[in-house]
Formats: sequence, structure tokens, C-alpha cells
Amino acid sequence: MARPSPWNALNAILDRSRWRGTRTTASGAELICRVPHVGPEAWFHELHAPVTEPQLCSLEARLERAIPRGIRQFLRFRANGLHLFSDSYSVHGRKWSHERTGDAAIQPYCIATTNDPVERFRGCPPEYFFFGSYSSDGSRMAYPDPSKSEEVWLVDRETGRKIAEWPDFWTWLVSEATRYSTMYDDNGRLIA
Repeated sequence: MARPSPWNALNAILDRSRWRGTRTTASGAELICRVPHVGPEAWFHELHAPVTEPQLCSLEARLERAIPRGIRQFLRFRANGLHLFSDSYSVHGRKWSHERTGDAAIQPYCIATTNDPVERFRGCPPEYFFFGSYSSDGSRMAYPDPSKSEEVWLVDRETGRKIAEWPDFWTWLVSEATRYSTMYDDNGRLIA
């Protein structure tokens, strides 16, 4: 039997919570499994609608660099960022509004802000491209040198010390979803 594509493998994990309810916002974000024990408007998973090619080009112009292939394809064809397991970890994307209420506030974290020189750790090599983060400690996901490799690293937010590594974006995304899925029950509650 063939192995499922990484996108299908990720969705198989998310399907475990979809039966608890979903909602699609006007901007196309899919919200999965309300978790009122986290907050009155909280959702266990958020997947934001993919961006268009012109939106990606505009984002690259703002970044003043190309977006690495793996994350670029994800943003264009799968999701403009996501928040999984009550925002335990996230893939950043194109933020299009600064609204703080209603559906317009449901957006990915801004990948441009994440790559702003002011947000980078002291001494951060310029080739690092940040695309995600973990809420527990603020650590960040990065391509350490996208011109040479698809490898992605989890790095300390303050020092840039490598905490973990994966051979590519999809391996990281699916393996972490698999790992986190063992930490939560079907209602989005952390298992003690």
C-alpha cells in the first residue's frame, strides 16, 4: 500500500478533531474543533486559505528575498499558515489585516514580521528564513540556508542555538502533528 502524501497524512490527524465541528470564515480559514476550555472563541486547529501567486510575489517583495520552495508551495497550494493543537505550534503566512475582533482577526502569524531584522536573534545569519514557531518557549522554525538545502531547524528564539532538525518542511510538519496528537484527546484537552 502506498504511503499517503504528507498533506493527506496531516489531514488524517486533523480529521480526528473535525467530527467535533468546523467553521469556515469569510476569508476561507477552516476552524476545527471548538475548545471553550481554552477560550470562548478558541479552536483546536486553524488552517488559512492558500494565497494567490500575486500575493506571494508581493510578500517576497516585502521580504526582499525569495520564499524557500517547501514553504512557498505550502502557502500557495495548501494553506496560508496554520495554528495546530491550540496554537502549540504554527506555520506563519501572509497577514492581510490588523483587525483584532471578528473573523478578520483569524489570521496566520506574519511571516514578514518573523523575518524582520528587528525580530531576529543577535548575530542571526542573513540566510536564515523563519517560517514557524512554538508557543511554549517561543522557539522558531527556520531554513538555515535555503539555497543549499531543504533542511529545517528548530532554533532558540534568543540565541539561534539549534534544538532539533528535520530533512524538510513536510517531514517536520507531519512528524510534529503526529507527536502532538498523542498529547491531546479528541476534545482538544491536554492529556495529563
